[in-house]
Amino acid sequence: MSVSEGATLTTQIIRAIRTQIDTRALTPGAKLPSVRKMAATKGVAPSTVVEAYERLAGEGLIRSRPGSGFYVAGPRSRLWRWTGSEAKLSAKSIRYGCFVNRSASVSIR
Repeated sequence: MSVSEGATLTTQIIRAIRTQIDTRALTPGAKLPSVRKMAATKGVAPSTVVEAYERLAGEGLIRSRPGSGFYVAGPRSRLWRWTGSEAKLSAKSIRYGCFVNRSASVSIR
């Protein structure tokens, strides 16, 4: 991989995995390569792959199974398909216990 492609190495890895998920080359439940294996394959530092995996997990595209690795998540929940002001919620706010009700206000559990 090369930064000269106009995007950071992390972004390039994210785009590559997203493309594989969108084209169904990676289906729900498919295991992603280990961080070390992906880093060796792409010629990047393991921390670059960790950052890419964490961002994808934050978006809900992949899930971490401690001690097992990263897997492609199932279909996205309805929350991820909303548009407008609801779509501006970040994965981080959802992770920390916020959710959106139908009136588009944010509530804390």
